[in-house]
Amino acid sequence: MNTFYFILLLIIPAFALTPESTVILFNTKVSDSESIALYYQKKRKIPSKNVIGLPMPTSKSISVDDYNRFILSPLREELSDRALLDLPNQTIKFKALTTIYGVPLKTKVSIKKDLPKRERALLRVKTRAASIDSELTTLALIDSPLISSIPNPLYERKNNKAVTKNKDAIVLVGRIDAPTPTTCFRIIDDSIKVESEGLSGFCYIDKACKKNGLQMGDNWLDNITQQNFRQGIPTIVDSSPSLYPKGYPLTQSSLYYGWYAPHCSGALKSPQFNRGAIAVHIHSYSCLSLHNKNNYWAGPLLARGACATLGNVNEPFLHLTTHLDRFNSYLLEGLSLAESAWRATPNLSWHNIVLGDPLYRPFKHSPKSGDFGYLSKIAPLDRKSSFEKLTVKATSENSSLFYEVAGLALRHLKNHEKCLSYFRLAQRYALTPEAKVRNILHQTSYYTEHNQQDKATTLITAHYLTYRNTPLGEALQSATPLIKQ
Repeated sequence: MNTFYFILLLIIPAFALTPESTVILFNTKVSDSESIALYYQKKRKIPSKNVIGLPMPTSKSISVDDYNRFILSPLREELSDRALLDLPNQTIKFKALTTIYGVPLKTKVSIKKDLPKRERALLRVKTRAASIDSELTTLALIDSPLISSIPNPLYERKNNKAVTKNKDAIVLVGRIDAPTPTTCFRIIDDSIKVESEGLSGFCYIDKACKKNGLQMGDNWLDNITQQNFRQGIPTIVDSSPSLYPKGYPLTQSSLYYGWYAPHCSGALKSPQFNRGAIAVHIHSYSCLSLHNKNNYWAGPLLARGACATLGNVNEPFLHLTTHLDRFNSYLLEGLSLAESAWRATPNLSWHNIVLGDPLYRPFKHSPKSGDFGYLSKIAPLDRKSSFEKLTVKATSENSSLFYEVAGLALRHLKNHEKCLSYFRLAQRYALTPEAKVRNILHQTSYYTEHNQQDKATTLITAHYLTYRNTPLGEALQSATPLIKQ
């Protein structure tokens, strides 16, 4: 284990969320909601007095009046009765709130359809439509202004004088919700299991190459890549404007960050997530519906094996979404899902949502064994001494994985030409078709980025017929327009 990581483990537990500081909220009108809530309580050993069931509307969208009537007011009353909330003094005796499958998703506003499109859009921004979870972060605050959002005091700002409330009164809200109750139970089990072992695997980054002020998203992803290599997490970056194509071998995936498509598509339709994986795709409406396995992003990612994700129920504007580089950094420090997400989110009473067990700490431990455990021990991977250990290990074992990671580290360090030799070795010693094709695609990507399309086409042509009738063939074909079916 590297020294930096060890020091963090000594410091962070004192500040971590605990089962005793967690409240569970479920909808008594939805039978599965109570079942999931009680299962979560049992697995996390949360005190029974912290489990609250309320009769709420069963629709995903409710009016602001119904939110106040059926959720906020009775929840405050229950918390006060259980000595968990002192509303007059705006103090709380708990830190996290877990909303459960069946709790409404968002508030809505009524806007006349005959208004001009631009005016309707402005009204949506100015009114108090928001995710229920983001509203609940402020449940201990009295008389929150009826505006679109308020600054988050947990989010560190430079020279900001607008932080209005005590950060100790903010509730960290996470939601255990997914397309099916079965997936919710799986998320709970995965979180607890992986937390005890340490999350391991590749991180896949999918940049969008946006311009006109939207480069912020790609900047986040660049920062995440840097963070991961320092932590010993090998990171694969797609720098093309399109998504990872259909058939791309997203194997051994522990982390995924990408943008910007309206629905789950490309390689993310059939990823191979490691248990406990966190997958986030930036899109304005990624959480518009959580119970659809194919539309938007949150539901499909969870249905396909991810353990946690982030998203938005309405247009949040990029700068008010959760800043993914901060989120990833906090996770790597060993913080929980809820702490990491809300400390990286600029505003509250807005459209953001955190999906997964809020107590989940994927990097509470570094990986203990195996190839990824070794990578964690020699981190950071972008140092010369670590690279030398990596190449010795790769050579001694003829390991495709270590050769690939060496190539990725060199590419990260902009040593492009040398990285090719390692990708070729990784391709040569690959034990699976997926690993072989992925390293072919690493080489192809290099050639394409350096205006050597003829070499890319030659490389793909040499291997395409072998995989033509498999999903990997689609990924190879997408790498060059000159390959035809």
